[in-house]
Amino acid sequence: MGNEGKAGKTKKTISSIYRKIRKPLKYIHYGSEAIAFVLLLIHGIGMTKSDDIGIIIGWVTASVYISYALTGLIIWFRLKPVWSSKSAKKVLNRYHRSLILLLVVVVIHIIHIVLVD
Repeated sequence: MGNEGKAGKTKKTISSIYRKIRKPLKYIHYGSEAIAFVLLLIHGIGMTKSDDIGIIIGWVTASVYISYALTGLIIWFRLKPVWSSKSAKKVLNRYHRSLILLLVVVVIHIIHIVLVD
């Protein structure tokens, strides 16, 4: 009954569009992640010359962002020691897709920007 009528057609159309654009979106995600990671390291290393609280908060933010990147790499390459466990897969996917943790990182990053400026 859920696949009948307008709702069923809309669901099929959205599913079809998503299947077509999923692969290019993955590559955009991977590319933007790599660029952001490199810029983060360059910026972080360049700014560590002073002993300011803003620098410490910046590296805390960077470490959480790096952990996001590492979990993404584990998921992408399906690294055997971690990826073979079903519970580890579940934890990695939940961590990598956690919106709450991402919002915490954004808030900490905003605090870092305000303190440094």
